[in-house]
Amino acid sequence: MANFNVGFTSIGGDTWHNAQGRQVHYFGSDGRNYYKGSNVIPHTWRAGGDNNIMSLTDGGNLRANGAFSNISDRRIKKEIVDVDDEDSLNKILLVQCKKYKYIDETKGTNFVTGVIAQQILEIIPEAVQIATEPQNEGDEIQDFHYLDKMMIFTHNVSATQELHRMILRQQEVINDLMSRIENLENS
Repeated sequence: MANFNVGFTSIGGDTWHNAQGRQVHYFGSDGRNYYKGSNVIPHTWRAGGDNNIMSLTDGGNLRANGAFSNISDRRIKKEIVDVDDEDSLNKILLVQCKKYKYIDETKGTNFVTGVIAQQILEIIPEAVQIATEPQNEGDEIQDFHYLDKMMIFTHNVSATQELHRMILRQQEVINDLMSRIENLENS
């Protein structure tokens, strides 16, 4: 594999920079940088064999050949406590799954199944972050809701464990009742 030297140049802020006749990169004087691609030509990371590793389209689709991993090593955590499984079950039961379409059709035109961040904020507030979301070339939404779906997943695991314990307790009751019925029938 050939070695390449990459040079970086300071570029003035608040400017779209062109590549192959298209406005591609925006470097803001406030430190924000944006990339503008297209569904035809996504921003793509590649491995040595020219295989796509990951691509990001302007429709917000992240496609990857491989798994998504979160940092989760015990050695970087402190004050570790168990989650209340019954509380998690009660939270998951309040989550309303929805089918919807995106207003921005570059994200697709088919129905999507998911949840609404504003509703999750009422149930699992730690799963929602509110921040400024840049829009088309300068516009911003000041209170855009971002959702950490791993938080919902984790509560779902905890809720499933609670359901499993409930099923085991019910099975004990059923077994006891079946034994009583059998004893009555045999007497």
